[in-house]
Amino acid sequence: MPMGGQRKLQPQLQGQKEGMGSESSAILAQCLRPGVRKPINVEHRRCEHRRQERHKGVPRSFRQAMHGPNAGTNRNRWGKHMLMMGKKFYVYVDGESHYIRNEGKAKKLDGFTTLGKVQRVGNSQGQDVKVRDDCHFFWDSEYLNNLHPDRKVYFTAFTGNDNVLHDAHVYLRSLHFEPYIIKEDKGLRDRRRSKANDAGVIEKPKGADIALAVRMIEDAVLDNYQIVGLFTSDADYLPVIKAVRRMGKYVVVYGFKENLGNPELEYVPDEFVDLGSYWKRTCYKIIA
Repeated sequence: MPMGGQRKLQPQLQGQKEGMGSESSAILAQCLRPGVRKPINVEHRRCEHRRQERHKGVPRSFRQAMHGPNAGTNRNRWGKHMLMMGKKFYVYVDGESHYIRNEGKAKKLDGFTTLGKVQRVGNSQGQDVKVRDDCHFFWDSEYLNNLHPDRKVYFTAFTGNDNVLHDAHVYLRSLHFEPYIIKEDKGLRDRRRSKANDAGVIEKPKGADIALAVRMIEDAVLDNYQIVGLFTSDADYLPVIKAVRRMGKYVVVYGFKENLGNPELEYVPDEFVDLGSYWKRTCYKIIA
């Protein structure tokens, strides 16, 4: 079309521009740049614009930034970047799944052992790995090294008296976790552990999964975070992940790729970080 035809086309699009929001106006302005022979697909531009806004301030690859060759440098950069961009980062931990999966890796590393005997290679005892068996707590500071989430919530279960339960709450809080601990009967817990050991079936304490799901969605609706890290290998959380992503949140799942119940857990979130790689790289050793 000659340039004269282009000039005739512009007033028509200019009329569409009136009454539109700043987002649509910006997109149409791009479509009307000189030299364009035909209108660009405005809807495509609008979707692309929204996608860019959603991921504004988020690294191209969270996995590469957090766990790549320059992980230490990138973690520092990413942590500062989130603060500069005003992005709130929340972390939720499915404690039962996370603990039992790590326990399984420890058994493969050194037979039947407890996670309390695990420490990072090259570090003094207890410096980086924190373990508390009675409430199924396992945490490696390397997971989020140099990152400072606005909130971390650990969902798990406990069997014991109220005084020890209080101590468990205080312990998790001392490590900057918001504790969500369900008290359950010892017989129920023993049966769950037996199933996990004999059949490899991870059965959760009643109420733990739904509590995590409700909290994660509630915080998303209230716009309490823009980026969320979910520590789980349980595919039952897929509907929650999809719902949160539809709200425009950036979701990173930390789980174990080996024996993953549903492969969708690898690609439905924006990123999937394989925690099994920590054990493959022999980052841990068993102490006497």
